[in-house]
Amino acid sequence: VEALAYQLWGSRDLVCPVMDARRGQAYTGIYRMTDQGLETLLPQCAIAVEELLEKVNELGESVIFLGDGVPVFREKIAGQCAVPCRFAPAHRNRQSAAAVAVLGMEYFRQGKCVTAAEHVPEYLRMSQAERERLEREGKKA
Repeated sequence: VEALAYQLWGSRDLVCPVMDARRGQAYTGIYRMTDQGLETLLPQCAIAVEELLEKVNELGESVIFLGDGVPVFREKIAGQCAVPCRFAPAHRNRQSAAAVAVLGMEYFRQGKCVTAAEHVPEYLRMSQAERERLEREGKKA
């Protein structure tokens, strides 16, 4: 999610990547570009689009949305966003290898690096199979 935000480096607006997580949810975060780097206002997460828009509106600043979730949620975003908002051009809605590389270099400079053996994925929510198994076992997902 952060690497997607890096595609709009230099933006004066808040940057909000939106990736379709299905069932009305988005993988998202909210970021501000500063001279020091990317400032995280909402850490990457999987949340309902309505909840995301509440957080955007609470921040009270203009925002630009990008990602493959934009076409899916565009009407809802435009209708419920109470702050000035716009949408990145279509060619910015897919992840760029260059943005991933730049963010990787920034992480390295900050000491946020691990070996390949230590690297593990960061899941933002449980898979449907995991949720269904927990439901069958009578546990809360």
